[in-house]
Amino acid sequence: MKDLTLFVRSVRLGAGAGFTALLAGASLLAGALFLVGATAFSQEQGGLDEEHIECIRAAANEAGPVGQWAVVRRVTAPFQRVEALLEAFSREFAAQGLDEALLTREGFESKAVVIVYQDPRGMAEVPMAIGLTVPGALRPRDPLTLERFLEPVAVRCSHMGPYERLNQVFEEIEKALPEGSRPTFPVWLRLMNDPRTVEPDLIHTDLVVPVVRPPALTDDERKRVADAVGAAGRVEYLLASQRFVGPIERIGEFLKQFMAAFEEQGLGESLAGAATAPLALVYSNPDLVREVEMEIGLPLVRRADVKEPLRLREVGFDRTVLYTHAGEYERLSAIHSEISQVARTAAQAPLEPTWPVALRLLTDPDTVATTDEIKTQFLVPLGAVGGG
Repeated sequence: MKDLTLFVRSVRLGAGAGFTALLAGASLLAGALFLVGATAFSQEQGGLDEEHIECIRAAANEAGPVGQWAVVRRVTAPFQRVEALLEAFSREFAAQGLDEALLTREGFESKAVVIVYQDPRGMAEVPMAIGLTVPGALRPRDPLTLERFLEPVAVRCSHMGPYERLNQVFEEIEKALPEGSRPTFPVWLRLMNDPRTVEPDLIHTDLVVPVVRPPALTDDERKRVADAVGAAGRVEYLLASQRFVGPIERIGEFLKQFMAAFEEQGLGESLAGAATAPLALVYSNPDLVREVEMEIGLPLVRRADVKEPLRLREVGFDRTVLYTHAGEYERLSAIHSEISQVARTAAQAPLEPTWPVALRLLTDPDTVATTDEIKTQFLVPLGAVGGG
């Protein structure tokens, strides 16, 4: 369930000098990444000095919430194609008029960004995204997408020096983290200056590296889980919904698609109610399968005619744990495990969690300042152990 973390999740530059510099810098970064593709970020002769290592350790010790936006184009491609992809991105970005938005935000300075979604070791083609940081939730059109980096714990580290030393920075971050914590992906690489105009040792790159920490439940959380399991009962909804299949990372995108279809059909507050929260049903464990079936919808107060791609159906579960969670989605994994343990050790008729599980978004994750403000109701149906 750890990938539910990802739930939740969005000057006239044109071909002008500023934009060209950003993209040229990203092209040089891509070249360095290609050199290291087989060994995950590479190592050149000459290492990091002790002062730099101390800065990395300090950044790791200060890991905390990080949030930022970017408009990107997602691709799975060899690193050597990045320059061509950047050129295509720049044309599309300008054609959509998105560069105008950067003019209206005083004090914001856009930076080229390369987002690496998976460890590139041994990969001929790497899932990544190329684009520009933006000041907020812009509305790009296909093939561009809005990417939001909202992590409860991440290391933000500045690197001064050649791109080829980024692997050493990543390794030092890994060493500096507390026992049980580990760096993960996606890693964001932001170009802070134009590498063509400075000496290699002065190239400035910001790395933003998410950190996975083993979530430990508090005594209060364990008690609330036990109470919720003990109170498990039937829940049912009349749901106007839309079915999606894809990586759990796209759940935020799917939610926006559903809401657009819902509004286009005139299904507003009179049917759903002003306080109704969206419901997302997840039909399989996203830790085990990449392509997950999801159903996203809104409960209705009465029946209505809906058209494709929406459907209207009744959804109900006999024994369902209802747990309201405040905080990052990552802790839902530990909560799910605790629900399983409590249900299996029940004195009468041991039970176990079944699928689908559901999430009700009690707050909009796109409007919160930190993950601590996210509130979610977690619905976990229970069935007989072994399906009996």
